[in-house]
Amino acid sequence: MGKVARSAWINDDGTRTKGTPLNDAELQKIFDGVEADTLSANYPAINTKSTIDNAIVQGVFSFGGNDAVDHTDLAYPTGATYFTGAGAQVLAQNTRYLELNSALLQQGTYLLEAMMRVNSGAYTVTAGLFNLTDSPDATPVAEIASSSTTGALVTSAAIVFPAPGAVKVFGVKVKVNNVNALGRVWGIRLVRLN
Repeated sequence: MGKVARSAWINDDGTRTKGTPLNDAELQKIFDGVEADTLSANYPAINTKSTIDNAIVQGVFSFGGNDAVDHTDLAYPTGATYFTGAGAQVLAQNTRYLELNSALLQQGTYLLEAMMRVNSGAYTVTAGLFNLTDSPDATPVAEIASSSTTGALVTSAAIVFPAPGAVKVFGVKVKVNNVNALGRVWGIRLVRLN
């Protein structure tokens, strides 16, 4: 299987397609082995789900993200699917979502972390991890923010997951605080601290 290197695709034979944006088929190669979406037809192929059984390996789950896409929403987008019926983006660009029964989590403290940047230090980009099953438009279970113009690794406070027993779906949404702000978020991960 090939690997992603920023905007280049590295093929199985080692050749590189430089500067060519990844298409959906190439992005799908990244997620080979991840279950196909069964929740909604509103999720594109690049936004696949993972269950806890195959998602959190050694305490890390990668939601993804994109360091070349500007987020401009002034509030978190509403909805529980990747796109709304009208085609508007809800979850962060090039991310996947996680199905999780917290009873299956390894003991420990979990945090949300990501690389973040914005086009001016006067602005802020914010990413939130949402329980899309119970409260897709309420307060996120974890939140991170940055005003870095060069890119900063930002980590949330400890996440309090819903009570164990039922599978919940989690996804990441992004917002900025100014109409002129261009926020980017990538390398979004759920990590176990201890």
